[in-house]
Amino acid sequence: MSRLRRALLLDAALTVLSAPLFLLAATPLAALTGLPVGLVRGLGAFLVGWALWFGVVLRHDPAHRVHVVVVLAVNTLWVLGCAVVALGAAGALNAAGVVFVAGQATVVALLTVAQARALRPTQVQATA
Repeated sequence: MSRLRRALLLDAALTVLSAPLFLLAATPLAALTGLPVGLVRGLGAFLVGWALWFGVVLRHDPAHRVHVVVVLAVNTLWVLGCAVVALGAAGALNAAGVVFVAGQATVVALLTVAQARALRPTQVQATA
């Protein structure tokens, strides 16, 4: 199994695990972190769709280049979004919230770097 596929599978697995947490435990997660409940629930809904997208991406081995580029772009936006939330909600986030948001950003950034490094013409299909 290629490094790219392993990185995509790990990303997909974390997404599938996170989606129900964000959706079903939005209120306690918000209380624990200081994040707004609506934001947590909205991100959970997004993650459901994102998990479905990984179903499309992982159907192909090797993955289509354009699919991987979408993953890289969305992951980058997620990391930037975490920075915006951390800076914009600095007064609202408690210590657990800072750790949670920073942890999200760090894990997604590491996955994105691994996926980008593994993205080579021989490991992906050029067409969608």
